[in-house]
Amino acid sequence: MAPRRGSSVRPLSEAERERIIELLDAGTPRAEIAASTGRSVGTISNLARDTGRSRPRFGVRVPDPRRARVLVLAADGVPAGVIATTVGYSAYTVRAIIRQAAPPSLLRKVRDQSVADLWREGVTRREIGARVGLSENGVTHAVQRLGLPARRPGRPPKAADG
Repeated sequence: MAPRRGSSVRPLSEAERERIIELLDAGTPRAEIAASTGRSVGTISNLARDTGRSRPRFGVRVPDPRRARVLVLAADGVPAGVIATTVGYSAYTVRAIIRQAAPPSLLRKVRDQSVADLWREGVTRREIGARVGLSENGVTHAVQRLGLPARRPGRPPKAADG
């Protein structure tokens, strides 16, 4: 399509076209390509469409080292709110990353192990909940499900006779 008469649009040179295509193939975001070439994002998108280089499907993400850090911290039992502050994501995004990365059964096993360890150390239900991201009732249910010895709320476990 030819530019309109009186328009300041200048057609892409062959060198510009090739450079933009190289950057698209390398996975460079269109906004960055536009900034580096002095063209609009629309021009970049039109060229991508015309050459069969469509955008990735919704939800497909470029690898980000922060995502890996989220998973490492989650595996260590760090609550989502603390991870979000540490990595610079929202707590909602952190939870979504964790849900997408691991099956719920694996996450539950990791969380249950943290609950069991803290329970055996004599940590209160409230503190366990704050550390692993559960309510006090959630901690109570996890303790029952794991078959851990019951104790009165707020009381440390009885010392083992030995």
